[in-house]
Amino acid sequence: MQQVAAKRVFDDDQMYLQPLNTFVAKQSDNFLKFCDLAATVDDLEKHFNLDEYTDLSRTAKPVVYLSPTEIFVAHSLLNEHLEAVAPEQQDPLREILKELGPPPPGFGSEMENVSKAPGTEMSLTLTSRYKPGRKDSSEASMRNLFMETKRHILTIIRVQAGKNLLDILEKPASAKEEAIYQNIKATEEANQPEVANEADSIAARSTGNLIGNLTFSQLKIQTLESMARLEGAKLASKENNYQDMLNSIAKVK
Repeated sequence: MQQVAAKRVFDDDQMYLQPLNTFVAKQSDNFLKFCDLAATVDDLEKHFNLDEYTDLSRTAKPVVYLSPTEIFVAHSLLNEHLEAVAPEQQDPLREILKELGPPPPGFGSEMENVSKAPGTEMSLTLTSRYKPGRKDSSEASMRNLFMETKRHILTIIRVQAGKNLLDILEKPASAKEEAIYQNIKATEEANQPEVANEADSIAARSTGNLIGNLTFSQLKIQTLESMARLEGAKLASKENNYQDMLNSIAKVK
């Protein structure tokens, strides 16, 4: 295997293995192709079927599982080869590594401390770096509005049905539908996960309060107003009864 990987045939010091030289020379290219395929992975967005608008519309966040060793090694190697991996100064990876600080020693190319690292596997729940409530650009604010509106629509269509989304949003709410909505809202609030940091806490409170303080009729009115704002930003169209929004939701289901 080592000879195949290095594409190095056996010399006269190992004459008894020289009959394998034809095999080694032939399989070296195949081995390199195999290694290239093994090291090629989908982008995170493609693997988890994510886009810039899906964060709040998903009820379950993507989870990756890593050991401390894998985290330390990745951190060290990225830091060590940053110029090759992220040559642009504005690359988001540089900002992340700057926030993380220096990696622990002994996990770079030499790997001298790898055997000393704990082997326990950790689960990391992936969340958007840009939360509602952060002071981002107007474009980011519109993206947050898009995600928030999708989340509201997901709740609305669980309660009411109609010919199309515009029909549902404009349809009056009955007392029975209001009761169904209140039950859904109570269930979601009971299942609200604990947040890990202050930024997530602010985001969770701002997102929850937008629905928690509204009746079903008020939620629909607010959603119609949001759709009008999104239409102004060319992210939705009333001409097709907001079908594009439903298509966007269906894409991540």
